[in-house]
Amino acid sequence: MAALLTSVLDSTSKVTGYIEECTRLKIPVLPPDISESNMGFTVSDEGIRFGLLAIKNLGRSVIDDIIRERESAPFQNFNDFCERMHGRDLNRRAMESLIKCGAFDRMNPNRRQLLAGYEAISNSLDVVKQKNLEGQLGFFDTMADAQKEEYAFPDVEDFPFMERLNLEKEVTGMYLSGHPLGEYADLIPKLGTAKISHVALEEYDNKQTDILCIISARQSKATRSGDTMAFLTVEDTTGSMEVLVFPKTLQRYGQLLTVGSVVVLSGRISVREEEDAKLLCEKAMTIEDRLALRSGPSVRREEHGTSGAKRPGLYLKIPSRQGKEMEKAQNLLEIFEGETPVYVFFEDTKKVSLAPRSLWVSPNAVLLDQLAQLLGTGSVKLVE
Repeated sequence: MAALLTSVLDSTSKVTGYIEECTRLKIPVLPPDISESNMGFTVSDEGIRFGLLAIKNLGRSVIDDIIRERESAPFQNFNDFCERMHGRDLNRRAMESLIKCGAFDRMNPNRRQLLAGYEAISNSLDVVKQKNLEGQLGFFDTMADAQKEEYAFPDVEDFPFMERLNLEKEVTGMYLSGHPLGEYADLIPKLGTAKISHVALEEYDNKQTDILCIISARQSKATRSGDTMAFLTVEDTTGSMEVLVFPKTLQRYGQLLTVGSVVVLSGRISVREEEDAKLLCEKAMTIEDRLALRSGPSVRREEHGTSGAKRPGLYLKIPSRQGKEMEKAQNLLEIFEGETPVYVFFEDTKKVSLAPRSLWVSPNAVLLDQLAQLLGTGSVKLVE
């Protein structure tokens, strides 16, 4: 997996997708570390270590310098790193990128403090270098001073959690120490939304879907008729997607569609040849509103214990294992994967089968309504 991640370093979306797969396989992906990371993604005893080449503003030559320098002797602290790398190809932008992504967190986890102090350390080293060039300091004097003086960082609070995440995304294209949607993980089964990586595929062209996402960018554009539409970039923990919001939809839901907002978007997937999938937005709602609509009226829902001997799960009645209904139902189940067992009663054999684990679902109003439309209201029952 480390080799695969390294092979797609030029594609943030692919890196994000592979990291999501690592999470699913319970393979830890460790953040960048100035003392551990190499050029590409590498395997360590603890997991897969993030590669330095995936960080913006860092080129191969400066990464080679960092690796060679630490191989000669480990970096003791942030000051030691600055002193030993001073005067090389490590410019200010590269240094700020390393700080923002957390590469120095094991030395000092306060990233705001490091950003505030780095320039002062660099200026001080410039002065020492200039004096040395002018002959005012001997080599051993310079070394003695460096050993005596330890820069005192300003006493400032670190960035808030969300700002840290945004800085990570700024310099790597992804969130590293968490995700803005992380706090909603327990709600996803109740929200009944699909993952972007699952629906951004050609086979879902023209299909309806709902996604829980954070809006990371928004652009407005005037249509030929003079109305305003919006182009959004949204993302979840599995990837990102472009969303088109046409004038009438924008007029109705525009107040929810601001950068940084976490929303549930409903619409139709559009996939054109040689283009990434897009969502044509038809509706937007807050998480609270989505939860209020959790129960779909077209599907019978029962609490466990009120349905005879049935165990909790999703129960489907399908004419035949070989029929088109089974194939279509399976496609729906794969989109909404989760932890709820699925039981299928086949009318031709009069037998009930427990679906394979790969077809278990996260029940939601969208899935249940789609199944009800396919199989009939009386053929879909959720026992909770």
